[in-house]
This record gives sequence, C-alpha cells and structure tokens, in this order.
Amino acid sequence: MNGNKSPERAASIVSVSRSMPSGRYIQTGWRSMRAWLRIPTAIDWYLCGAITLIGALARYRLLFTQSLTIDEGSSLIFAYASTSQLIQNVIRYDAHPPLYYLSVHYAYYLFQLPPIYALRMPSFITGTFTIAVMYGLARLLMGRLAAIIAAMLTICSPIAVWYSHDGRMYAMTWFFVLLSYLLLIQAKRRPTWYWAAGYSATIALALYADISSWLAIFPQFILILMGLSRALALARYDTPEVRERARAWLLTLASYLGGWLLFSPWLAVFPQQLSLIRSVHFGVPSAQVFWVLLRNDLGLAATYASLSATTSPGMEAALLAAFVVAAITLAWYTREPRYRLYCGVTGALTVGVASVFALAVLDGSRAVLIPRVVGIGAFGFVLLATGAVTILMDAGLPLGAWARNSTGASLARSPQITKALLAMALLLTLMSGMGSALAKVGIQGYNGSQWNTIAAQITRQAGPKDIVMYYPLGIKYIIDPYLPATSPWRTTAKGLWPQAGKSLRPYFQQYLPGHEHIWFLFYSSSQITMPVYDGWIQRMGYCRQEGDPTARFGLVVYTRCARSTISPTSTISSTPSGGAPEPILSAPVAAVVQGITTRLVIPIITQIMALAFHRSQSADGRQRSGYTW
Repeated sequence: MNGNKSPERAASIVSVSRSMPSGRYIQTGWRSMRAWLRIPTAIDWYLCGAITLIGALARYRLLFTQSLTIDEGSSLIFAYASTSQLIQNVIRYDAHPPLYYLSVHYAYYLFQLPPIYALRMPSFITGTFTIAVMYGLARLLMGRLAAIIAAMLTICSPIAVWYSHDGRMYAMTWFFVLLSYLLLIQAKRRPTWYWAAGYSATIALALYADISSWLAIFPQFILILMGLSRALALARYDTPEVRERARAWLLTLASYLGGWLLFSPWLAVFPQQLSLIRSVHFGVPSAQVFWVLLRNDLGLAATYASLSATTSPGMEAALLAAFVVAAITLAWYTREPRYRLYCGVTGALTVGVASVFALAVLDGSRAVLIPRVVGIGAFGFVLLATGAVTILMDAGLPLGAWARNSTGASLARSPQITKALLAMALLLTLMSGMGSALAKVGIQGYNGSQWNTIAAQITRQAGPKDIVMYYPLGIKYIIDPYLPATSPWRTTAKGLWPQAGKSLRPYFQQYLPGHEHIWFLFYSSSQITMPVYDGWIQRMGYCRQEGDPTARFGLVVYTRCARSTISPTSTISSTPSGGAPEPILSAPVAAVVQGITTRLVIPIITQIMALAFHRSQSADGRQRSGYTW
C-alpha cells in the first residue's frame, strides 16, 4: 500500500495523465455544457434580447431606403379615415382584414408619428420581435443551441428582413402566426387558462392581420388532432400522465376553435371581399412559378426585390444541398419521442403550408402565387435547418466520442465525429449563404417604385406658374410624405380618381391650360391609359419635355411649346378612356382638310357632274321628269 503512494508511482501517474486525454473528464464537461444548453435560466432573456437587438439594427438600416409603393399608398388612404369609415372602406374596396390599417391609423393619430413612420413601424416592430419568437419557439422545441441558431438565421432571412420595412400586413401576419405556434406549445405543456386564452387571441390576431395566415393556421388543427389521437390511444393505460396529456390536447383544441370564434365577426362580412380576392391574379400556376416561390422562401431568390438570384450559382447549390440534408435528417429522427413535437411544428410550417397552398391553387385561387403570401414557409425552413444542425450536433458528441475511442481507432472514422462535422458544415453553409443573400438584397434590392425621387424633383424644379396633376389621386398620398411641410403642392396640386373619358375631358380642359409646365404623375391600369392623355395634352399646345407615357407609372413633364398652332383654350378632341386608337390627323390639319374639301373639291365635282347630265339630256331629247340631282 505504501509502495503505491511512492513519489515515483505518483510521477508516473501524472506523466500518463498528461500524455493522454482523460475521456471521462472530457465527457463530463460536454454533458455539463449540454445541460447548460437545455436548462431554462435567465441567460435566455439576455441572449434573446441581444440577438433581437442585432436584428432590429439590421432592419432599421433598411427602413427608409426604399420608396413607398402603390400598395403602401393604399394603406395610408385607409388609415387616414376615421375608425368606422376605415372598416367600411376596407369591406367595400379591399381584400384584407383591417388590423394593419388600424395599427397605422392609431400610430398616425394617437402617437402622432409622421406618415412614413406610422406606415412602416408596425411592420418593423413585429418583424423585429419575430426574431424573439423564433428564439422562444426553437428553445421550447430543441434547446438553447437551437434557439441561438434559429434567431441568427431569422436575422439573415432576406424575405423576413425585406417585409419588415414594407408598409403592408405581411410581417405582422407572420409574427402572430409564429406566436400562435409558440403559445400552442405552451398551452400543451402547461394546460392553464391564460396560455389557452393567449393561444386563442394570437390565432384571431393572425387572421385579422391577413387572411393568408390560414395557410399556416389550418395545419395547426391537423397537428392538434394528431396529438389528441395519440393521447386517446394511450388512454387505456389510465395513468395520471396519460390523463394529463389528453386534457392538455383537449384544452389546446378548444383554444384553437376559440380563436376562430373570435374571428367570426369578420367571417360574416368576408363574402363581400371574396370576389375581390378571386379577381386578383399573380400569374398562372406552373412548375416554374412554384420553383420561384420555393427559391424565395429558401433565400435563393428575391423576386419581391427585383432579384432573380441572391447568391452565386455555387453558393446556391451548396444551400440547396444543405436544406436537402436537413430534410433527410428530420425524416430520419422523426420517430424519436424527444423530437416528435419539433417535427410536427416544422412539418406544419413547411409541408402543411405547401399542402394548403396546393389546395388553394386547385380551387382556382391565383392570389397565393406571390412570395409575400407564402412567405411564412421561410420560417419553417429556418426551423428545419436549425433542428437538423442541433440533432446532428447532439448526436455527434465529439468529446464523448474521444473518450469512448479507447481502442486507438482513427477519430475521423467515428460516426459521432462525422455527424458533428456535418452539423458544423451545415451551419457554416447556411449562415454564409443567407448572410450573402441578405447583403445583396440590402444593396441591390428594388421594390419597383421611385416616388421619393420624383417628389424631390418636383420640390427642386416646379415653379409657382406650374401645375402638378395626379392621376389617379391616390399617388398624392405617396408623394405628400416626401414633400416639405411648407410645400405648396400639398394643397394646390390637382388630381382625381379613375373616371371615364367623358369626365376627364372637361377636367383636363379646365385645369391644365395656362400653366408654364405640367407635372403629370400617373399609374397605368385597365382604366388609365397615359398615351391617350399624352395626345390630349400635346394637342393643347404643350410639348413633352421628359418622361415615358408608355411606362407603367412615373412622371411626365410638359412645357408650353414655343409656337403653338392652337389656342390653349381650344376644345380637346379625344377618345374614350380605354385605349381606342388616336386620330390619324391632328386637329389643325383636320380643320384645313375639311375647309379645302367643303369649299373647293365638292363644288368642282358638282359642276362637272351637272354639265355631264345636261349634255346627256340634250342628246337624247328626252325630259326626265321626277329626277333630281
């Protein structure tokens, strides 16, 4: 015994321990780290807050880089009305529920925010807090490591960032949809009345934000039914745990139906909007359209930002391979009980959304064929990638594998090491690919509008003897926020809503003549044909100075011609609105031709024919009674 404690023996033990790693201690350290990644502590609040703040800074930087769009102008038009009038106007003229318009309304009138802030702040706030919701959702499903990865991928998601500074309802819709999934898990884990009430409220808020939320809300019903059926199948064991599980799923089902019950007041007026929804067409269903929508959700394209590709072909192939590996990993581990709820939620946000989308297309809906409607699927792919990385990392246990490798086999051949390396490769590919895609969208993205530039040009160049004309009048709601508060064009500009050609002629004739320059802002549609109006204005004695009347929208500037061949107050010869062909001859040339024809050509022809008639009569010697020329 004393020999075992000799200095030589102790030295040999220390030497051996220093020359070889102690697997037991390393494995214990890895288990401690894994335990820290799973135990809910206050660190989650700090981590979630820090990551959300990073996402807020990334989104705020892009908040005002893009001009307002026509759709955003419609949001302002609805929001400027009173609350009761707003709801009536939405029911009559819009295809969306009123929640977003009400949020803009109160941001403008109650909080006194400027128009652009009031319009885009609801999207910015909800888009930013979506990062926190994704952190919490992944935290409950997979642990702290998954929460960090999910939040970081949400920060880098191009479609999530883009619609966080769009003055429409899509970022708000995604926020409430994801929050409903978070509260669904909480209501199932802790079946209490406040979690159940919160779950019902978030379902209703998601539906009131936009009706497209049902693409992800309906799969929740299937998820709840699957969980309830499994709980009822175990009811024969009649244990407290089984009864508690069945009770939790029943309460969740009741909460889900309660959310639809809260939305029922709007369901009563929804049939009035259904015709508008069915009249919206965003293309024809085809494999190419579906592939473009999928690439937008994966972050490989950003057609909503006028970008057909966001990364290089090599990086796009790597990202596609990463998502394929993630899907295979999910399918492989889907039967393990600890991953079952994660697989269900991820499947609802990917396969479930795709299934409901397919049913809508088969039903004849074309309003879903656009990235902003199916954008909720992007968060499902984020969860898919997050779960795959976390599962592989958890199954890899690289330090534990080192401890178990006592036979001296090569560590590179260890399956655990392979899984861990695969997980790190997936994570690096996803972060680098989506990060580069976000950078390209932020630098080169374009929403197709430049009204801010047009407003700046009018402010610099329009003079007191000019006139600014809006057609349709809704463009004024987009231009005014960019004009200085003291700009005269806020009050003196003219415009009207789309009308028939007969109503436009006297209006143009009344207001346009007599000005040095005409600043004509237009947005073409089925009722607005700018080439026709361009002909009208030029026949009034004006020359087009700049602008393209055949464009979809823009500014056309007219200046008084140096030598006008017609008085500015002369009558406008026009064609009906709708694009009938223009007259071949202009008004002055037509007047000259008519005078020559009436006073010269017709009398000569009449005299020649009369002379021929009298010669024929004298030759025959017959009187043709009753015949008049």
